[in-house]
Amino acid sequence: LLPAIEAAERLLVLDAIHVDAQPGTLVRLERRDLRRMVSPVFSPHQIDLKEVFALAEVRGTLPPAALALGLQPEVVEMRTELSPTVAAQLDVLASAAIDQLRAWGHRVDPLPNLGRTAGAADSAAWRPPERPLPIAADGP
Repeated sequence: LLPAIEAAERLLVLDAIHVDAQPGTLVRLERRDLRRMVSPVFSPHQIDLKEVFALAEVRGTLPPAALALGLQPEVVEMRTELSPTVAAQLDVLASAAIDQLRAWGHRVDPLPNLGRTAGAADSAAWRPPERPLPIAADGP
């Protein structure tokens, strides 16, 4: 991950961000606050994102425009599914990410209803897609 971060002009990270807020709360960490980001580490051989950000900062390669957006998880543990509380806020997170990309000058045209189950009307029915979601983005 470090080489990708160091090569970026701008960095937007989407992740679960544990800051002891209400579950599902949108969290925004600016560049100066990225070291506050807490990612679960399940092995002493792993490093978390805040350590990667700190290393890039020490090396002078953390992009000047760096931001993390995420949702406060309900529980911090290894899981394959989102809690209903967090899943219900995915549209809020996606909107915040789109707003940030647009603020950086990108044209973003999200493709509707990808990743949702057929006939789903709300974010609670969100399911991970089988392939990455395409988002058309043009810009600097």
